[in-house]
Amino acid sequence: MIKTIALAAIGATAVAGTAGGAWIYHNSNQISSTPQVAQVHIDGMLKPNNEIMISSPCAPTDTHAKLTTSFGATADLTPAADSGELIGFVTAPNNIGPGPANGYHTVTVTCDSGLTGTATFPSAGNGGQ
Repeated sequence: MIKTIALAAIGATAVAGTAGGAWIYHNSNQISSTPQVAQVHIDGMLKPNNEIMISSPCAPTDTHAKLTTSFGATADLTPAADSGELIGFVTAPNNIGPGPANGYHTVTVTCDSGLTGTATFPSAGNGGQ
């Protein structure tokens, strides 16, 4: 009888340990240290005084985002009518100059949900690239 009680106690501990381990594992999946990144799309050429469209899908719940370029332009991104993305427009300056990414300029989008993404313009405009 003592052996039966001892085995029952060990079995109960194993079940409780498994249940506790599963609960801890479940909770560890609720917190992520990996930041999510927003996709950033550039539509237009970086050349003096050119209007360039920037878009990002952000998160499904986002209805607004901010964009900042390395040449100083900023804009708000708002929902596009038919694409499921947020869009905004910036105008390149008359004198562009070299950008911070090996001479190339960048654009950073920050979504209201906290997602952030950066893209590099494929041309340095009149900045010598």
